[in-house]
Amino acid sequence: LAFGKARKGMVVHFEFVPGSGTQLLVNGERKGNVLPGEDFYNAMLAIWLGEQPVDKSLKAGLLGAQ
Repeated sequence: LAFGKARKGMVVHFEFVPGSGTQLLVNGERKGNVLPGEDFYNAMLAIWLGEQPVDKSLKAGLLGAQ
């Protein structure tokens, strides 16, 4: 990984920048290269918010449902 091992308290943020691509930030610091296009970002969103998320209760929580 571009940021090594994930640790408790670490904030990992995938950000899509139109015209540029997806960038990875760890604790607010950009890591690695920008991935061009929207495909990677859309795939990451689908993992958590798609039709078949990895965790349905997490999806509900991310969307504010209780």
